[in-house]
Amino acid sequence: MLLERSLDFFVPLVWLLFFILTTLYTISIARRVGLLAAFRSLFSLRIPLLGLVVLITITLLIRSLVFLDPQEAGVVISLIQPDGYRDRPLRSGVRVVAPLLEQVERYPLYWQT
Repeated sequence: MLLERSLDFFVPLVWLLFFILTTLYTISIARRVGLLAAFRSLFSLRIPLLGLVVLITITLLIRSLVFLDPQEAGVVISLIQPDGYRDRPLRSGVRVVAPLLEQVERYPLYWQT
């Protein structure tokens, strides 16, 4: 659970840092050669585009990992499965789901009857 909270804090922080650095870069180029040339250079350089691709990849990777505590089980609601959910519940530990197509609902094990 601590790792999941740390990653949930880390990802928006990295996105914010990326946007701040991109904005500062664009402003510095715009002061020298103009705003239109700054935007053109922003989309023509490999570094900002590569950074964006890396950030999207990290975000999807982290969203695909699910951390379930030992006292929890999870039901996967899925757009992939024909029934709309996976047949078997997820047990505790680190599990992988499809990042934009599946969602995990957590339930405490003491709810079992």
